[in-house]
Amino acid sequence: MKGKPQYIIVAWLLLHSFLGNAQGIQLSQYYNVSPLMNPAFAGTAYSFRAIANSRIQWNQLDASFDTYILAIDYNWQKYNSGLGFYFVHDDQGQGTVERNEVAAQYVYSLKLSSKAYVRMALQSSVNQRRIGDDFSFPSQFNGSGFDPNLPTVDQGVFETRNYVDFSSGILLYTEKFWTGLSAMHLNRPDQSLLGEVDRIDRLFSVIMGYKFVLKEIPTMRYLRSSNIEKITLTPTFQYKSQGRSDQLDIGLYGIYSWVMLGTWYRGLPIKDNPGDDFNNESLIFLVGLRLDQFSISYSFDNVISGLANIAGGAHEFNLIYQFPRSRKKNRPMKFLPCPTFISG
Repeated sequence: MKGKPQYIIVAWLLLHSFLGNAQGIQLSQYYNVSPLMNPAFAGTAYSFRAIANSRIQWNQLDASFDTYILAIDYNWQKYNSGLGFYFVHDDQGQGTVERNEVAAQYVYSLKLSSKAYVRMALQSSVNQRRIGDDFSFPSQFNGSGFDPNLPTVDQGVFETRNYVDFSSGILLYTEKFWTGLSAMHLNRPDQSLLGEVDRIDRLFSVIMGYKFVLKEIPTMRYLRSSNIEKITLTPTFQYKSQGRSDQLDIGLYGIYSWVMLGTWYRGLPIKDNPGDDFNNESLIFLVGLRLDQFSISYSFDNVISGLANIAGGAHEFNLIYQFPRSRKKNRPMKFLPCPTFISG
């Protein structure tokens, strides 16, 4: 660490962004890990679904920010319900600050009409945040390097914080359109690691999308649930607001057979932000492939803000395994039209 000015940036980010008002998990492939985006997405596959996701952010820094997710959900069709569970390990600065979360979700699905459905969800989670012993404070940088012998104002406050968090979500969808609202951190738990009260601001998000079917192509693959291949184009929109921060994701997904391509923009250019251009955050590109019950995808965040030359972009990998549907379950299902392979 000695002699690397970039660690002054890392220390500042960790101290002010993560020990104070903690940053939520930032995922680019949010539709591939949709139950984390909105708990109402839990159980939207046709049986059990298992998801593994990893994200490496700010890869030009030695102290990158890494997130790992394991999730499983189930469509309990007999009771018009969905169940979901997930585990998140968030590593901020190579173990400098860590967060672990275990969450459980329950969803109830209600038919509004022959073409419209609504899903309502509740979520509870147990969280742990901790600071590693090798945490470096900005006051320990003497201008030419890092000096661990320098005193810090915050010495003696290292601790582990455990808390329970509650969230909810609602999702309305038809054959081609969907929109949803989620409210996270409803109880505003205290997540401070500095020995003071620091309650998490509630996070609200709105999502919306529409699937355009450009072409339907008959195939000879009669062993599949459908012998029609579709070429689809799906514009999507997501807006998130938490405290004084907000963010917009807007983009487009294209799917044909076993290939998915996507590109979208993250930022909020209409918001006044004097002194910098951080409201233009990144351009994101995705490619995905489906191999029988598996789907795998990769996305890259091309940062276009002032952090581009300092921290670099972000790489995200996602793997989904869709368990085969039981032959005994012949009841027809209404799939969400979101950009996914599960209804192919």
